[in-house]
Amino acid sequence: MRQHNPRHFSHDSSVSHPITFTNEKGNKLQVQIVNDSTVRVLHNAPQLRLPNYTLADDRTPPNFTSEVDDEDKKLTITTSILRIVVNFKKDLHIAWYVQSHPDVLLREDLPNRAYPMDLATGAVWHYMKRLEGDMYYGLGERTGDLNLKGRRFRLERMDCMGYDAETSDPLYKFCPFYLTLSKHTKNAHGIFYNNLSRTTVDLGNENDALWGPYHYYHAEVGPLDYYILFGPSVQDVIEGFASLMGKPDHLPPRYSFGYLASSMGYAEAHNAQTLLECFPDLCRQHDIPCDGLHLSSGYTIDEVTKQRYVFTWNKKRFPNPIDLMIKLKNAGIHVFANIKPWLLENHPHYQGLKDLHGFIWNEEDNIPGEITQWSGGAGESASCAYIDFTSKNGFDWWKEKVKTKLLMYGLEGLWNDNNEFTMLDDTYTFANEVISTTNLHHPLPLYRTESAVVGTPLQTLLMAQASYEAMREYAPSKRPFVITRSATPFIHKFVAQTWSGDNFTSWKSVKFNIPMGISAGLSIFPGAYGHDVGGFAGPKPGPELFV
Repeated sequence: MRQHNPRHFSHDSSVSHPITFTNEKGNKLQVQIVNDSTVRVLHNAPQLRLPNYTLADDRTPPNFTSEVDDEDKKLTITTSILRIVVNFKKDLHIAWYVQSHPDVLLREDLPNRAYPMDLATGAVWHYMKRLEGDMYYGLGERTGDLNLKGRRFRLERMDCMGYDAETSDPLYKFCPFYLTLSKHTKNAHGIFYNNLSRTTVDLGNENDALWGPYHYYHAEVGPLDYYILFGPSVQDVIEGFASLMGKPDHLPPRYSFGYLASSMGYAEAHNAQTLLECFPDLCRQHDIPCDGLHLSSGYTIDEVTKQRYVFTWNKKRFPNPIDLMIKLKNAGIHVFANIKPWLLENHPHYQGLKDLHGFIWNEEDNIPGEITQWSGGAGESASCAYIDFTSKNGFDWWKEKVKTKLLMYGLEGLWNDNNEFTMLDDTYTFANEVISTTNLHHPLPLYRTESAVVGTPLQTLLMAQASYEAMREYAPSKRPFVITRSATPFIHKFVAQTWSGDNFTSWKSVKFNIPMGISAGLSIFPGAYGHDVGGFAGPKPGPELFV
């Protein structure tokens, strides 16, 4: 690491909005007034690895005033709600105030260390003073107490089965948004970092006497692009963040609000179809209304290799899947198929997709980027490659298989599982040919780059988009139902349901999964957020824990 904190900025008075500061080394910091309570800050430099972009004054900004003090090198921006003081005498750092509490800091950058970057790697940081009494909430799906103060989190995604719901990190989801609530003023504000790169957020775990109390954000690839969203209430902040994220593209289907059954055991059984055909009678026998069933990946297990091949059917376990779907549908039960975003190297379609360059790619050897993933039974793994959803061929291949291997068989929902896209080699590349239909508020490269440049959360988002589009195209008059284990900002546009993953069977998990779900809700993750109440990993739950 080599942190370089840019200095010697000058105010560019030729640009009225966004308010712009530059220095001789090519650094540019822009402050854009989005509305009276929302402000965007972008710090860019020529050494960063993502395409260099700037904020444009492409609309009429809300009323604000700006006043420059050339002697003290300060510029003060005033809206009807906020007062923002940009200090640029030596380095550049920003202090934020609320008009209702004009002498009380809302937040302040850490002087002499506010916006450092690593010129060799393109990593960026944002250091801020840690104000006494501030409490922090959000960051998507987090373990432990609802207040995240004093902790450090890696915003990375892993298949963390059996995680400790109080202490484990990282988990399945990615969301660089958190909310700060002042104990003194009771004012709330949020900060959203618009970057999909691997991230660390420290909310007071780290201490260094030289700098005093601070907290920071770190992304492995820049630029630093963030929004401040002021409340004053928590509800106001969440509404502002929701406006930035956008509304879902559809309402979820009505049946998704009912009981949706799930059990790996059914699809793993040798007589799976027979058991599932009896399932509606069992529900009636026990007076349990059931509207849906999650079909686990056991339906894809090959009888010879005992490995799981997505978009294939085990005809011994499921001799007539179309007939099964008709019977379940007639009983009022809709079925959602588990699908995973990789192909094992011996998958029957692996070579065909390889020929199409539809995988995340190893440029050095000109082959698909090899990873190790779950292949069959518990603890079994094999070599495979992730489908590249930024590749047009990979994206279209996925949609075609969803339609012809699942939807045409009568399945009515898609369960995007194991979609964290964890990789050990950041030099594997993305094609970057597919553009998300949702507004990400920043441009992405339209040429092949290393995966670290754009971030693996983009794959999770585009996988959700591909599944959603396939359902819309196949049945335009029906509401799509897509489920996801991993999640990212904006994914709620395509996904109706998510959950806290493969938790451990214990009362401790029940206790800490509750604040985890609240954090997910504050982060605008899909509204239908649930948990395996009886646990997924660990011992069989007792009757009291299960219900």
